[in-house]
Amino acid sequence: AAVVDQTVSVAVSPSDKLIMYFQAEGVMADSAIPAVTKSLEAIEGVSDLKVKVLEGIATVELTKQTSVQATGVASNLVEVIQGSGFKLQTLNLSFEDEDDFS
Repeated sequence: AAVVDQTVSVAVSPSDKLIMYFQAEGVMADSAIPAVTKSLEAIEGVSDLKVKVLEGIATVELTKQTSVQATGVASNLVEVIQGSGFKLQTLNLSFEDEDDFS
């Protein structure tokens, strides 16, 4: 029985929701802004999306609802924006528990 309990406590419950703050900086043509914006808007759970180019620095910022095991989520987002014409230089990620998020 102890083994079963241990397995249960390790399992990630689907109710563990996180808010991921995603900020990417890099290079992008102004003309790519609509494509990058549209491709990110199509992703479920994305909100607070900002795509801009200021003084030659392109920034993509968004928040996304995700689960605790979110390692692949950020790399998927990076693939999406790079596929839309964004060249990534730096990436900042942070996570907050949705329960603490108000």
